[in-house]
Amino acid sequence: MDTAFSLDEIEHRSLRPRIGRKVHAVLVCAARSCPPLYNRAFIPGVLETQTEGRYRVWLAREDLNHFDPDKKYIEISKVFDWYAQDYTGHASLQNVLSTYAPVHYSDFLSSGDYTIIYKDYHWGLNDQSGLGKDYQHHWWNALF
Repeated sequence: MDTAFSLDEIEHRSLRPRIGRKVHAVLVCAARSCPPLYNRAFIPGVLETQTEGRYRVWLAREDLNHFDPDKKYIEISKVFDWYAQDYTGHASLQNVLSTYAPVHYSDFLSSGDYTIIYKDYHWGLNDQSGLGKDYQHHWWNALF
């Protein structure tokens, strides 16, 4: 049986129902503004631990997210805005940030007393080698 599936269909119809918000940010997102790609296979028995680790790495990157308790603002990836529906209830944005951001920001992020600024999105390849660092689609950023 030959059946074609788009990457979008795989993400939204197959993976998202199984693993929720983690699918885009950890498994699918391939631009430089996303979590650094994992260089190992994801394994069902430890998937939760692996994805939590990827969120911690992502939120610890000052070039991708910035937290300023003194000025009461945070700058975070546009992914959190575009996929806001993934960050509700127990997995609210506030809970995700206070859980996975560097521990010295936990109290600040738990308070919710900050303004959120969404960083410009960098569409370069999430290759971590610098190959895609200068790639930008300015027209795309203007749309969002």
